[in-house]
Order: sequence, then C-alpha cells, then structure tokens
Amino acid sequence: SVHVTEPELRQKLFLYKRDDGILKKLRFLTENGIELHTQIVLMPTINDKKYLLGTLSDIYPFYPVLKTCTIVPVGLTKHRQGLMDIPIVSKQYAKKMLEKLTDIQKEFPGKKTPFVLCSDEWYILADVPFPNVDEYKDVDLVENGVGQVPQFLARFYSEALHFPKHLKKPFQITLITGTLIGDIFTSEVLPVLNKIHNLHVNVIPIKNKFYGESVTVSGLLTGRDIITQLKKLKIGDEIWISHRILNDDGVCTLDNMTLKDIEAELQCPVKLGEDSFKELLEDLNNV
Repeated sequence: SVHVTEPELRQKLFLYKRDDGILKKLRFLTENGIELHTQIVLMPTINDKKYLLGTLSDIYPFYPVLKTCTIVPVGLTKHRQGLMDIPIVSKQYAKKMLEKLTDIQKEFPGKKTPFVLCSDEWYILADVPFPNVDEYKDVDLVENGVGQVPQFLARFYSEALHFPKHLKKPFQITLITGTLIGDIFTSEVLPVLNKIHNLHVNVIPIKNKFYGESVTVSGLLTGRDIITQLKKLKIGDEIWISHRILNDDGVCTLDNMTLKDIEAELQCPVKLGEDSFKELLEDLNNV
C-alpha cells in the first residue's frame, strides 16, 4: 500500500513524525528482485489529482519489477471518531476517475497488461461496463479487487451452459451478498438461475451494520449482521453465500462466528459458493 509519495501529505495521512522513505524502500526491494504489486486507496480532494499523478510518476521508474498499481476507492467505516474527514467516492466521482484512466494508462503504460488498474468497485459505483476479462489475464490481483467480478461473471456464463434444466424436487434458495454487488446478482445471476425448473432463488443484499453501511463488499460481512437481517424473512431451504465471508482458514467470519453458528440461529443450512454455482446446483440434485 503506497497511497501517496509526497512526504508532507504522507506524514499527515499516516501520522508519521518524519519522512518514512517509501521510495528508498521500493528501490531496495526492486533492486533485489522482489516483484511488487502496489495499491493507492484514492481519497477525493486529498490524494487525488496532482498527488495521484505525482505518486504514479514516482513509482513508475521501478516498473516492471514493480509490476502494477491498483487504484481503489476509499472505504469508510462508522468507527472514525477523532480521525480526519475523508469524503466518500460518489457515482459522479467514480465516472470521472474511469474517464481519466485511459489517459493515465497511456502516460504510465504496461506491456502485456496495464501498469495502472482500477478495482472493480469503480465500475460498479459508476455503473459502467467492466473491461474485457482478457485485460487481466496475466495478473492475479483478486485480493486488490481487480477483475474479480468480470471473471466471476465470465465463469458464471460459461457454467450456465451446463446447468441442469430442472431439479428433481422444488427448492427455495436465499442468496446473500454485500450491497455493492447485489444489483449485479439481481440482474445477471438471478434470471439465469430462476429459469431452472423447481428452483426459486431470491437475492438479499446484507447491510453492514458492524462496520457501517458505507462498507459494501461481501467479504466484510459478519455473521451477526447476516443472522439479524435474515431472522424475520422466509429464507427457504438453503442460504448461499460467498466463501469470502470466512477467514483464510475458512473457519470464522469477522465476528468469530462459524457457519454452524449461523445455521443454528437461522435453522437453515448455509452453503458456500467458491465463485461457482455448478457444485451448489449439483448438490441440490443429490439431496
């Protein structure tokens, strides 16, 4: 995470008492052959415009060992007492950022793939189409939120060609997501799944009360928020959710709940989707 290279602003953002020498650190790592992928969390009116271009100018000389720089919109939790005021990223701001991206990529070009990329959130916030999935084929930046949604959709459309036309018996499924991607699931995923005879799927976007509703990604949902918001609903036979709600060990949510804990409170099986519906559907036909 770089965010900004200008020393005074960097000290202000990170509460450093002196220049931490970020460029010296990057030079040391790249000169020793350590491949780097960097990130800039963009904060409107703070580290954007001249600061963004200055940061990219400072780190680009380390390319190609410093392989990429991902620009991510700032996400703000409700736990910000005593911290500096940071504006949220609006739809209009996201649109303007994506309009500038082409020129930025020309100024700081990559070879087979771009050096500068925008995370998927920008495209969702701006409500514009994602880049072609081939743009991301030589980089794995899913942890930075780059290409995750278009790759998921490409896989979904491919798998959908082999989905069963009907299930052996009726099932009602509740599919839960974060609020950021809820509309995409409703418009792209739901119509395909609900064409399957004996299957009815409903999408429920879960609001993040734990961190604050401005935190919208599925991977930061908590077990308690899921339970609280589903408790009074008719959730049917199963709940489907992304594996990203669990920690790296695949055991607990951010508030230390297991899938069994959630199942016990909701009295309903919870199934994880590893970015695939094929196995979930096959499991239903095996019940």
